[in-house]
Amino acid sequence: MSEGVYLGMNVAGWFFLFTLMCLSGMAVIIYLWGKRSGQFKEVEGVKYRMMDEEKKDI
Repeated sequence: MSEGVYLGMNVAGWFFLFTLMCLSGMAVIIYLWGKRSGQFKEVEGVKYRMMDEEKKDI
């Protein structure tokens, strides 16, 4: 086994894997935070409310 290589990856490979795992974990945390705070409820209702508010202003 050559020195500096473990399981077929060098330091750059392990750094890339670690970075990928961190970014994926942050994406999951952000999604769960948005889901828990209700960001994904009534997605279509926003555009209809905007139209109703424009009609009231006219």
